[in-house]
This record gives sequence, structure tokens and C-alpha cells, in this order.
Amino acid sequence: MRTAMSTFLPTSRRAFVQLGVFALAGSRLRAADPWDKKAEERNEKDIERIMTKSPWAKKAPVDSGRGVAAFSGPATPKGDPLPSAGNTKGPQGGGGQMEDGPGPGGGGGTSQPEALVRWESALPILVAQKRQLPEAFKGHYAISITGFRLAGGAPPPGGGATGKQGGGFNPEAMRAAQQSALEKAKETTKLERKGKDPIHPSIISQNGLSLVLLFPHGTQPIELEDKEVTLTLQVGLPLLKTKFNLKEMAFQGKLEL
Repeated sequence: MRTAMSTFLPTSRRAFVQLGVFALAGSRLRAADPWDKKAEERNEKDIERIMTKSPWAKKAPVDSGRGVAAFSGPATPKGDPLPSAGNTKGPQGGGGQMEDGPGPGGGGGTSQPEALVRWESALPILVAQKRQLPEAFKGHYAISITGFRLAGGAPPPGGGATGKQGGGFNPEAMRAAQQSALEKAKETTKLERKGKDPIHPSIISQNGLSLVLLFPHGTQPIELEDKEVTLTLQVGLPLLKTKFNLKEMAFQGKLEL
């Protein structure tokens, strides 16, 4: 009995030590996320990841409603979608420029396009951009979407939105049509949670090559207990739908959106 007990205790101790090592390693791994670092410890790659591949920013597929052949290729957003922030360069990912790349294998028109979705009002995003919450964002969830192509962005063949007699492309008519489409999109665009009413945007505006959506907090703000929120954006035929895990969006012990 003594021999068995003496053998068991050291083994148990080793098991507890191993568990402690694994827990410590997991803690260090989580701490390695760039949004958990102090601002002064972050490098450009850390900022890029926060702004383009983090719980508050990611790419989502866009369904054109007409098949992938309607697009020349995936959009690659660059820069800052909100020029007023004062940071228009660097790897942050957002509006300003948009390049069309070829699909897989080097050919165009074979891959589904993607758009960058980012919660601009979330504290980790604001800290990464070194700016305060804009006055217009207060009381709202502000989401930017870069790379979402509005229908009718090119001059129509053989007429369409024309100017004076003789044809020709009328940019003012096109802008008016797109603004009308954005207004209608408020009905089909929403944030959804299980068991609660959807939140529709009060504003959908275009900022360069980005769309900025403002969703009011209202009387049913998003809570950590909601577990998941789904964003749906539809402007005419083009449709974007993506989910966010709210548990992953906790920052410094608080849900940050």
C-alpha cells in the first residue's frame, strides 16, 4: 500500500505541474495577440492584423447576385476608410484605394469577391488608429465595409444614365441612383441576434471606396450574452453576410463594438 501511494503522489504532482505549464503557455499565447499588447509595443504588422484580421475586422464574401463572372476579381482594400482620422497611409486596411486582382490561377472572373468589414467604433480599432471616437459615432455601432461594389458603378453600354441629347454617361445621375439605392438598403441591412429584434442602420454613407454604416444602440444594445451577431448588407443585388463572435470581441473585460 505504501509503495502504491508513494508512486501515485509523484505522478499526480507531475500531472498538476504539467497542467500548470499548459495553462501558462495558453495564457502567454493569448497575450501574444496584438490587441492585448501595449500601444507602444506594437509594430506595423500588429496594427495591420488589428485592422484587417482580428475579432473586430475581417474579410467577408460578397454575392453579386449575378454570379462571380460579373466581377473582374477580388478587391484588395488599402489605407484608411475614414480619411478624417488623419491616418491615410500604411497597412491598416480600408478605403482610399482598391485594386482588382486576378482569381485563382491568374485568371480574372473566377473567384468570389471579398469586402473588409470593420467595427470602426470599437476601442481596439480606435486605439490602433490613435484617435478618439468621432462625435458622429456616439450612440452608434459604426461599421465600415471596403470592397463592396455598388451595382451600376460603370457607365451603362449604349445609354442608360445619359446626359443631354446624343447620349453619354451622366455621373450626377449615377450618384443620385446610388444614393437612392443606399437609402433603400436601410431596410435590407441589419444586425441580428437570436431572440431579439434586428437593428437597422440609421445612416449608410459612402466615404471614398468604403461604405460606413451607423447602427443606433437603441433600447436593445448588443450584449455579451447574445453570443453572436450577424451583419447583413444588401444594396440592390449585391449581398454581404457575416457573423461575429461576441466573446472574442471582449477587450479589457468589456464588450467592445
